[in-house]
Amino acid sequence: MSPNFGIGCLTALFLFASDARIGWSAGTGEEAMSAGVDVENFTPLRTIRVASVNDLMTALDDAHAGDLIEVADGDYHNPQVLRIEGKAGRPRAPIVIRAANRGQARIVGQGGFQIDRCAYVAIEGFSLFHKDVDLACRMTSSHHCRFTRNHIRLDEIIATERLERRLHWLGIDGDDSHHNRVDHNLFEEKHNSGVMDLHRRFRG
Repeated sequence: MSPNFGIGCLTALFLFASDARIGWSAGTGEEAMSAGVDVENFTPLRTIRVASVNDLMTALDDAHAGDLIEVADGDYHNPQVLRIEGKAGRPRAPIVIRAANRGQARIVGQGGFQIDRCAYVAIEGFSLFHKDVDLACRMTSSHHCRFTRNHIRLDEIIATERLERRLHWLGIDGDDSHHNRVDHNLFEEKHNSGVMDLHRRFRG
């Protein structure tokens, strides 16, 4: 049976809305529940099943509104972050990237997911065990995106004292980021300096 992340784990729901200030807000009311992608009631227009890093990266590059990219069980030794750039899903036709079996598709390479200038994109059900030089998920200048039911335990390869910087595990940034949702994820075994969820306007 696949793990049910969010039951007995970290269940906080974060609603992020970016403006001229640095900050974040959390809530579980109507506004928060309307943020992100409704993966629970998603019916794909097209399903793309992938079972290799190359196929996954190709599917992300070719994704269209209404697509479900279903990722088979296994270890994915990605040579770089998994980029999703300039993709425009819609409220009733989002783009969902989902592990076929929750927790069994493991990202173990050089980085997690980077969502840049996107709308209505969801990442669901992955185990992210990659090196911590890159975030598990970073949303930049994106809106109505969601990161849900994932297991995050990054591989701490260098002490942050040597790097002279803090290492964060998830971030949302950009002046145009709003109505993004992070919920029902398990974060564990973080020992280096930095936070698990960071929302700010990065500069530089």
